[in-house]
Amino acid sequence: MAEDENSGQERTEDPSEKRLQDSRDKGEAPRSRELVTVGLFLGSCVALVSFGGMISQSLQAIFLENLSVDRASLLEPGVMTTRLKDSFIAISVTLLPVFGLMIAAIFGSSLMLGGWLISAKPLQPQISRLSIFKGLKRMFSRRSLVELVKAVLKVVLVASALLLTLNHISNDVLALNRKPVVIAIKESLNIATWSMFSYASALAIIAFIDVPFQLVEHQRKLKMTRQELKDENKETEGRPEVKSRVRDLQQEVANRRMMQDVPTADVIITNPTHFAVALKYDKQRSDAPFVVAKGADDIAMRIIEAARAHKRPVVQTPTLTRVIYYTTKINQEVSSDLYSAVAQILAYVFRLREFKAGRAQEPTPLPNNFDLPEHFQQYAKRGQPSDDND
Repeated sequence: MAEDENSGQERTEDPSEKRLQDSRDKGEAPRSRELVTVGLFLGSCVALVSFGGMISQSLQAIFLENLSVDRASLLEPGVMTTRLKDSFIAISVTLLPVFGLMIAAIFGSSLMLGGWLISAKPLQPQISRLSIFKGLKRMFSRRSLVELVKAVLKVVLVASALLLTLNHISNDVLALNRKPVVIAIKESLNIATWSMFSYASALAIIAFIDVPFQLVEHQRKLKMTRQELKDENKETEGRPEVKSRVRDLQQEVANRRMMQDVPTADVIITNPTHFAVALKYDKQRSDAPFVVAKGADDIAMRIIEAARAHKRPVVQTPTLTRVIYYTTKINQEVSSDLYSAVAQILAYVFRLREFKAGRAQEPTPLPNNFDLPEHFQQYAKRGQPSDDND
């Protein structure tokens, strides 16, 4: 394993998404020159097979035109220059499809490994490249050893492939000068095609070894130490103390917004001190009562103080308060199983309001605890919350 130069820690962690993206931004991606060369020669073979007939006919016409010049035309100034220019244009147009397929093969083979990547950073000068120590380190690195093995293997395989091909086509090559021009051109293209195919086949063996090595080497190069991973998490997600402060500020803003809704509540039910829940029933908004504010401990006391300051009724119902606190979020309707208990409290509050206005008799006091369904008992017995009020 490579070790981190600064801390001595081993790079055992897989690269993060940010590190992978930073690597691509720097123009770093796994590449295989052998794969690109194989793609180039195979593309050339396909082009020659596809357009060989057209190329041979075009070349025949160009040769015949230039070899059948009369003596008078040769004596005219500029004739040969014009013919050379016209022949060059004709040959270029003839070979244009071949060049197009070759370029497409180069780009296709490049995209197969590493994908599409455009970056000017590799072209920027780097002082670190002038370091003699780093240069020596690169010379004796594992990559250099692999490149040496590849070079030796390339020489052996390519030389063997070309010798076998030459041994197979030597008689055909020697016989070209005895054949008509059209046939000679066609056979020359066939010989060129088989030669390039042999060369590409030899390189394909090297590419088959080189591509996995490039992928593994690129992944190994981007591996991170645990400290680097922690530092990156701090940079991307923020330091723990900063995140904690942000959460506190967000909670403070949410609490401030919540406290503004307390004066609009119809009733505030309490524990009586550790919990407080502000309920409201608005037919235009929902079909059931919903929570506009809730809190525990200090927040509960602030809700109760705000309610009394705005003359909102405060009712002590310890069990029901704890259940609603734990099961209902702010701006959420209370559970349908609690409708009966909440309805009794709202009815009591409305009758109490009428009694104070002199329009009704004094209502019967509410019980401290209501009969609640069995599945709510776990919340009714819970104590003070250990998490934030949300």
